[in-house]
Amino acid sequence: MNKWLFTAPLLATSIAANAGSPLWSALAQWKHSIYSSHAKTSESAGFYENSPSGIGHCFFSPSTGIHDIQGSGSEVNFAGESVVVEGVVTAIRDGGFFVQEEIWDTDRSRDTSEGIFVSSDDSAVYVGQSVRVQGTPEERFGNSQLVAEEIADCGRYAFSVRVAQIPMPYEGKMDLESVEGMLVRVTNATVYSLDNFTRHGEIFLSDGVKWTPTDVGAPFSEEYEKAVANINANILYVEDNTSASFPDTISYYATDDFDGLDYANAPSIGDTVTAIGPLNYAFGAYRINTRKDWFDIKSSREESPQVKSGDVSIASFNVLNYFNGEYLENGEVTFDYESNRGAFNAEQFALQKSRIVDAIISLDADIIGLMEVENDGFGGQSSIADLVNALNVSLDADVYAYATPEDDSITGGDAITNAIVYRKDVVELDGQLQAIEMPRQVVDDIFAAMRPSLVQSFKHTDTGESLAVVVNHFKSKGGGCIEDIEPTDQDDIQGSCNALRVSASVALAEGLKALDLPEKQVLLGDFNSYSAEDPMAVLTTFNAEERGYTINTAEQTFLNEGQSIEVSEGYGFLPVAKDFDEDSFSYYYFRSDQVGSLDHVLVSPATEENVVDVAHWNINSTEMFQLQYNQALRFYNGPEGASIDFTQSGPYRSSDHDPVIIVLDLDSDGDDD
Repeated sequence: MNKWLFTAPLLATSIAANAGSPLWSALAQWKHSIYSSHAKTSESAGFYENSPSGIGHCFFSPSTGIHDIQGSGSEVNFAGESVVVEGVVTAIRDGGFFVQEEIWDTDRSRDTSEGIFVSSDDSAVYVGQSVRVQGTPEERFGNSQLVAEEIADCGRYAFSVRVAQIPMPYEGKMDLESVEGMLVRVTNATVYSLDNFTRHGEIFLSDGVKWTPTDVGAPFSEEYEKAVANINANILYVEDNTSASFPDTISYYATDDFDGLDYANAPSIGDTVTAIGPLNYAFGAYRINTRKDWFDIKSSREESPQVKSGDVSIASFNVLNYFNGEYLENGEVTFDYESNRGAFNAEQFALQKSRIVDAIISLDADIIGLMEVENDGFGGQSSIADLVNALNVSLDADVYAYATPEDDSITGGDAITNAIVYRKDVVELDGQLQAIEMPRQVVDDIFAAMRPSLVQSFKHTDTGESLAVVVNHFKSKGGGCIEDIEPTDQDDIQGSCNALRVSASVALAEGLKALDLPEKQVLLGDFNSYSAEDPMAVLTTFNAEERGYTINTAEQTFLNEGQSIEVSEGYGFLPVAKDFDEDSFSYYYFRSDQVGSLDHVLVSPATEENVVDVAHWNINSTEMFQLQYNQALRFYNGPEGASIDFTQSGPYRSSDHDPVIIVLDLDSDGDDD
């Protein structure tokens, strides 16, 4: 007997056990209005009046079992033949409806489905209706369906059907082909992708998020291979009941806060979903066609990072090309200039700015290392000055300041740079902002470079302890480097310019040795390297023999007279995030559906015992790209008439990388100078 969770006798019991849940209340009402007894309702049609004699009489004439059509294989039986089935309409979507056998007509086999999609343009069909359908079975792109030739209305009767429970993970436990076309239920599944949510109404579910393999293990390691295997495992979609692209509304989406979709109630990666609906197969995946009263989502959003308190908190935040415009001689501001990588106009910048300010204030860190700030100096009209001023205005107090160098040119020649903001009543500057030059490759038509790392020493006001904060932004995985012309397998796996990022790790560690800095050091930023990749191994520790390949620097840089050399050991900085926030990540790669950490916090050995807590605050990586300020204003602008409005302010999708925060308790008796 098929071990489904909800049979007719158990359905009411399950509802009672989950009393109070909006989803279960809705299911209870649906069950009692359609399935609760065998009495004819006022909507019932007569046995003979509405039963065309060509396909027989409802309930009395012979019919083919849906399970016989579905069979135990991957394709329908009776393909191309005309058959007649009877059942209950469980759902309607574009192009037809789903019909399922009444409970007493099932074959009670775990291998055959009792439901099927009926391809039909009959608009008179309704949910809960008993029908008799004559049609031709076929497989359409892997989905079993019955192409309707004639439909008899058998009325609305309270007939029971089974609801099959899909476990998560389901692989090795259930073949979804065996419940294709049936009502199914999935409980507390994890949202791992929203790439197609606004485009096709699809939410991708699994038993957890999908990890970038090199975030959990070095290339070719056992952990890496397991992550690769998991990428396509235990996948299930929830989708709406239309075939439209970019629908005005998502037919099934609603939350307790809002009946519809907006910025405040938008779904996030990591949310948990419980959904009921018929299961179909399309475009290589099984999908539940659910509806509002059968759909429940629990948000994973946090209003602020959850960390313990300490003497000083230090955060990393990539602010997604914060460009405040260029001031003209007449005092006006333009966003139309060649080096601008950020907002294209004042409206876009206002929304970007308000969200970043909201995020930084909620982050509530004492020192903040910023990446992707416009590299336009440190004057009163600079982007860093604009941001700090906005923070203080929002707080209605002179709280934050920013570190400055003796020579503005230390930030390099790129359009963006790093910056350091600090709370003046918690720490004070100990010297001026310094820079560590990063390697570059400039050969023929290859130009690959990155921003200098910035270093600032501080003295903690209460304890008198000193520490250095180092803000980094390594070369991205885009573009091209010399090593990408004929990459090794391990370099290919780790993205473009992996060897140049290895060189950056070497340059950073050696550069820190050359500076007169406190022993307590915190390295943070966007390293553009996942946790188990070569650049992070070089900064921390690794065993070359266990890794199984050599780690090499890039050629044609200022290191080692331009020669590529093997790095045999790490520099010993400690990756403390996993000790406090084990399943943490800071980035989601659009279209790969994978999460991982490109943003890291490392500490020197002298700082290890001072670490109180570390956390990634998932306000950006988990949020839909469509919430981003420029996308929202263009496509989801409620004030401009769009039915979905993503233009509100708040910390969510203020950038594309998540902030990372570390909290330290400093030893007031120690002397690090």
